[in-house]
Amino acid sequence: MKGLIFIPIIAVITVLGGCAKDATVNKEPVIFEIRQGDSMHAVANRLYQSKAIKDPARFRILAKLMRKDRSIQSGVYRINANELYRDVINKFAEGKTYSVRMTVPEGHNIFQIAELVENLGFDTKENFLSVVRAPELLARYNIPPGLSLEGYLFPDTYFIPLNHKSRQIVEMMLSQFDRVVDRKLRNIIEQRGMTLHKVLTLASIIEKESSVEHEKPVISGVFHNRMRKGMKLQADPTLIYSLFLAGEWDGRIRFRHFNIECPYNTYRYVTIPPGPISSVGLTSIQAAIFPAKVDYLYFVAMSPGGEHYFSKTLKEHNAAVDKYIRGR
Repeated sequence: MKGLIFIPIIAVITVLGGCAKDATVNKEPVIFEIRQGDSMHAVANRLYQSKAIKDPARFRILAKLMRKDRSIQSGVYRINANELYRDVINKFAEGKTYSVRMTVPEGHNIFQIAELVENLGFDTKENFLSVVRAPELLARYNIPPGLSLEGYLFPDTYFIPLNHKSRQIVEMMLSQFDRVVDRKLRNIIEQRGMTLHKVLTLASIIEKESSVEHEKPVISGVFHNRMRKGMKLQADPTLIYSLFLAGEWDGRIRFRHFNIECPYNTYRYVTIPPGPISSVGLTSIQAAIFPAKVDYLYFVAMSPGGEHYFSKTLKEHNAAVDKYIRGR
């Protein structure tokens, strides 16, 4: 009886002990995919075929001894050089898939995010743009039909599993939006007699107008003042977005563009655009909800990407334009 017990214990100690045979043999990282429904037997064999391990049977035995042979999760994994079998098995069981870092800056629009998605190898721009216009996703946020999830894709740094496609990426970004723009904040929006969609629309224009945090409530105050007076917002970012939608944006605004017929063009139409023009950070959302109480109606950048000069009258504004724009 002692002999029967002694032999399995030695086997367990040998396999779990992490000897030289229990490490991968690849010299460079291997990107390996576990497909939905794959068995440990199939995974071990494909690891052998990928030249990541020399002994698939030993790999399977260890997974069974660790009681993780039936808990592997599908996904794309990175197998490091000389990685211990038990670490690889734990990785498969815990679903620690190989992720790619994707940073979406505040102010990026859906077209720029689509470029990121394609450049990182996840999916095509066309597929991404199709997903962000999916009717069922728009209905989830009461977005008017025919628009997109612009403004609802929260700008942040994401670690995305390599096998994710556009729908999964969009869902990740929407989940982050829901965490940041939570029920408490949405209740505040409702209490102030506003809608989430209109707040995001105004916030997206604020986002594009200035990256200077303390200016955002003041810019919001200017826009609120103009809207109360029935004035056009006349915001360059909305004109640029109109050109994005038309596929005509080449980095420059020309005089003929100011009269482009697009509902997003606030030089042509008095109302705010039908939806956001970019992704929106929390400070811009807060600025849209809580505008500064100011008398200003105009502003102009004193330097590219810098702070703005705010004016109460058109005469003062024109003088500022002469000084800070035409005088450059």
